[in-house]
Amino acid sequence: YGAAIRRSANISFHGFLDTGGPVFADLLARCRCFVAPSVNEGISPAVVTLLQLGLFPIVSRGTGVDLPEGLGIVLESCTTESIGRAVDEAAAMS
Repeated sequence: YGAAIRRSANISFHGFLDTGGPVFADLLARCRCFVAPSVNEGISPAVVTLLQLGLFPIVSRGTGVDLPEGLGIVLESCTTESIGRAVDEAAAMS
C-alpha cells in the first residue's frame, strides 16, 4: 500500500503515538473511522484501542477482531479497490 498512501493527499503518517498524549487526542478529535487491512495478525491491539476510543472500524478478518453484526465494515479482501469502496461507504454514512 506504500505508493498509494504516499500519493494520497488525505492520508498522513504519524509514526508511534502515545494514546494519552495531545497529538493523539487532536487526531482522535478530527477522525471518525479507521482502516486496518491486516492479512495476518493475532488480535490487533491497535484495532482494540481504536474501538475502545469510539472510532468506526473498517477491518479485515486478519486483524483477529470479530465485530458484532452491524458494527463496522469487514473487508473481504485487502485490495486497494475494496478498501476504497469501504472508505467511500463509511464516508457516506451520517
